[in-house]
Amino acid sequence: MAEQEIDELKKEIAKLKKENEDFKNVAKSNSEKEYLFSKRENEYFIDELLSSNKLRPGSKDAALEILNYATEYDLGILQFSEGESLQQKVKDFLNSIPAIELTMQTEKIGGVAHFNKLTKERRGYGILDGEIETPEELDQRIQRCMQLHNISYKEAFQKIIGEENNE
Repeated sequence: MAEQEIDELKKEIAKLKKENEDFKNVAKSNSEKEYLFSKRENEYFIDELLSSNKLRPGSKDAALEILNYATEYDLGILQFSEGESLQQKVKDFLNSIPAIELTMQTEKIGGVAHFNKLTKERRGYGILDGEIETPEELDQRIQRCMQLHNISYKEAFQKIIGEENNE
């Protein structure tokens, strides 16, 4: 009887080990699926940021890499190569962001922006007093006015013409 019980217990242990292995495989498979889904979700998020001009195209790869590291951290599978760290990745990303240029708001004299050379009304449009514009420049100025004041093209045109008539 004892040998029969031992054999039954060995069979039971083998069965439980197989079930445990199956559960591990299913969990690993689900984890991989979740990771791949999250990576795809990160790509869509980065594409949305790009299309809404909240992220510069040159920063896309670094931003996606950092977002994927955050995903891996959340899933408990974060791994870096030797000598890499998340802190360094974030620093590299932040250093890759180009400086913001205020060319639409300022006049450049000798490579230096001189915002105070513009009258108050003209500061938002980057046009100096007495400067003559081409139709393309006027259109760009109207576009900037539309964005700045969140108004229609016609309203922006009237606002600009009104400012010029008041001068």
